Amino acid sequence: MILYSAVEEEQHFRVVAIRGAPRSVSDDLRTFGFRPDNAPRLYEQLEGSGAVELGPDPGTDVLPRTLMERWNVTAALVQSVTRKDRIIGLLCCCYTGWRGPFTEPQRRLLAAIAREAAVALDNARVRQRKTASIQRCADARAVRSSNMARRISLTSIGASNGSPRNSR
Repeated sequence: MILYSAVEEEQHFRVVAIRGAPRSVSDDLRTFGFRPDNAPRLYEQLEGSGAVELGPDPGTDVLPRTLMERWNVTAALVQSVTRKDRIIGLLCCCYTGWRGPFTEPQRRLLAAIAREAAVALDNARVRQRKTASIQRCADARAVRSSNMARRISLTSIGASNGSPRNSR
């Protein structure tokens, strides 16, 4: 199972979790970012129906066959992870020895997992934004403290030399 998360500022999806794949495939997938414009038919179908079944049929061109062969995948079920009618991730179950077709209970289970993944991804984004905001505030506070310490230090140096702060 592979979970891709949207990287909003870069207009692509990146792998955030992989379970059950061989190490070589897992390492390869982590370097593989999914861009909707690289597989437009797949993305269009995900936007339309929410799920896409990929099988051994060579006529299926929603995902380049070379990728499925490269990872030794014979069948896959891809489910969009949506929040507020926007695809924020992809959940993909890949099989290496099974050829499908997928059953309705399998489809419903993956859709349910995708709904939970949407909540988790959304919560992670909220937490990430909050953490970044807290860090920005801490950085600004540190700069203000540094500036204030510098002014106090300069004032102290002037006072210890006996030089007037304002000569006029």
